[in-house]
Amino acid sequence: MPTIYAIFRDTTANDKDPELRMSMFTLLGRLLREAPVSSEASSQFSLFSVDIIKEIILPNLEWRAGRTAGTVRCATISALWALLKSQLLSVDQLKQVQE
Repeated sequence: MPTIYAIFRDTTANDKDPELRMSMFTLLGRLLREAPVSSEASSQFSLFSVDIIKEIILPNLEWRAGRTAGTVRCATISALWALLKSQLLSVDQLKQVQE
């Protein structure tokens, strides 16, 4: 999982191509929606959920003007929703994100 996390972190950085970032957020959302099906995937995503929010999702929610930037934000929010909906984030982890 650390390698997968690093790939997502690097490919969703704000300086990367917007189409690549949208594709990666779509993939991340899909993985997060399907993670609860597998106990191994669920535990791995749960371990990294705070880092996923802080280092991957939140930086991409920063406002930038333009249609493409809006589309990236939409894909980012979709991935965040998938993470929250899958219940991979505990209450304690959610408090860590708020800090």
